[in-house]
Amino acid sequence: MDGGSFKARLKLLGRTQTAFAAELGVALRTVHYWASDGPPNEIAQFLDVLTITEMPFGPAGADPAAFRRAVEAEMERLLSTIVPEREGEFLDVLSTWVGERRGANADDDGLDA
Repeated sequence: MDGGSFKARLKLLGRTQTAFAAELGVALRTVHYWASDGPPNEIAQFLDVLTITEMPFGPAGADPAAFRRAVEAEMERLLSTIVPEREGEFLDVLSTWVGERRGANADDDGLDA
């Protein structure tokens, strides 16, 4: 990752160089250096992890097919953390939540649910 990519990733994640330096506990001039010459590999990898965890569905405006794949992958990941005996309960809770969200969105739009 070069300096330009580093700055773009911070912006995508909604972080300033000052905030990122504080988050990591490093000097601001260190982050300025990374913005110029690129961060070390472990920081680039950390930014990858932040992106995956904070933006699991990709940035706004992502390709609809890529968005769908990302949502499905995240749902599969969540489902894989559920013990088999509770899978049905998990799916019921998810179904109820989706129904409630759809109802709330219809109310917001002034439409009947």
